[in-house]
Amino acid sequence: MVLRRVKILFVSVILILAMLCTKLLYIGIYKHGEYSSEVFNQQQRETRLEKVRGQITDKNGITFTDRSQKTVYIGNGGKISAKGTVGANVPKRYEPNGIAAHAVGYITDDSNGVSGAEKIYNSFLKSSGYYRATYLADGSGTPLANQRPEVVLKKEDSPKSVRLTIDYHIQKITEKIADKKVEQGAIVVLDAKSFDVLAMVSRPGFDRNSVEAYLSSEKGELLNRALCGYNAGSVFKIITSAAILDKYPDYTSKKFHCSGMTKLGDKSFACHEALGHSDIDFFDGFSHSCNCVFYESGIEIGASDIFAVAKKIGLGEKILFWNEESEGNITHKSEYSLFETVNMSIGQGDVLITPLQCAVVAATVANGGVRKSVNIAGAITDENGKELQHLKQSQSIRVMKESTAKTIGSMMRQCVISGTAKKALATSIAGKTGSAETGWLTSDGKTAVHGWFCGYFPFDNPQYAMAVFCENGQSGAGSCVEPFIEIYEEIDKIYPFKQ
Repeated sequence: MVLRRVKILFVSVILILAMLCTKLLYIGIYKHGEYSSEVFNQQQRETRLEKVRGQITDKNGITFTDRSQKTVYIGNGGKISAKGTVGANVPKRYEPNGIAAHAVGYITDDSNGVSGAEKIYNSFLKSSGYYRATYLADGSGTPLANQRPEVVLKKEDSPKSVRLTIDYHIQKITEKIADKKVEQGAIVVLDAKSFDVLAMVSRPGFDRNSVEAYLSSEKGELLNRALCGYNAGSVFKIITSAAILDKYPDYTSKKFHCSGMTKLGDKSFACHEALGHSDIDFFDGFSHSCNCVFYESGIEIGASDIFAVAKKIGLGEKILFWNEESEGNITHKSEYSLFETVNMSIGQGDVLITPLQCAVVAATVANGGVRKSVNIAGAITDENGKELQHLKQSQSIRVMKESTAKTIGSMMRQCVISGTAKKALATSIAGKTGSAETGWLTSDGKTAVHGWFCGYFPFDNPQYAMAVFCENGQSGAGSCVEPFIEIYEEIDKIYPFKQ
């Protein structure tokens, strides 16, 4: 009896074990995928990393933003931290000390534009989309170690990108030379035919990844000096010359005598050349930047006519209509005093221009006296570069006669051949130097004098116009001509000039 019960028990155990094994095989083989998925889903977590923002590119689609990736770390409960064991890669908005900092601008921590194109086109660039990471975590929500989360872009809407007119390569060249030659100042390069901004550089520069470090700085790194108004000095003589030559085409041969000082009424006005230029005509007076020639010429033509040309060329008004852009200053009056007239004729007194405006002056001469709309943004595009909205303006206004522009171009070329810019003799540049007295003293008690040089090249077939400005550079010939030449030479290497 006992033996029979033992056999029944044994068989029952065998049957139960067989049923358990069958169930395990069923789960392990036939239900493996289903149960594994359920376990995986219990461990899988998703966290939001940061907002998606459209890119800012150069004219050819080379991006100034999101050029590389950065690693962010996921902590307990999906919190983002600066360090940890589980990292996820997301686009890095700015390269350390990346180029075009002032033109592109920068954003806040919550992805809103603060300056430059980031601010002007913020409504296009921002989106409600986020980069999100999917990762594995334990029951407490702590990410499991030794994994690389999958980062995906989840879009509530698609951000748009902005294509600038800036040329990445010309911008890079200009910044490299500015770093060597311009401590405080700006350089602007324009396409001489379209007036598109090809490069815009301000120095000192700043790192957009550490903006807070510059907020209390006295050096003004965040200031875009290319859009700030400064005393014009002798580059303004291009405007005075246009007013005179439009009315008196043969004025270039008019004779003057410069003794180093011109006495007008009971006041005396000095030339920059203390001993004077002796007998000189207007053509050479321009190339040697003789103040005495322009004192008399300014009085002859009158400040109202000079103002009219300045206004047509865009001085005293914003060109890009950016928030941080200055209008500069050119004062309009029904009557000007003698003192105001002679000061305006040489770009002194209350005449203020921006480096961008100065480049426009040179481009207008290069373009036969016709000023065009200046553009720094070409289009709004989708994420694939397809144009969605055209941004460029295309207006033109004749500022001076074509014959006048040709004559001024010849005088600018003479500045390089035998005048104040003869450092550039071996080049095909036409340009005008300027030294602008500011009236304020530096920390060492000396009067600050700004340096300018604007021009275009090649002379026989203008393709580029440029202005170089050095804050307290003392003279345009001493501080601005060399960086102009170096940029000219570097551009010719990558985009050989068409003769």
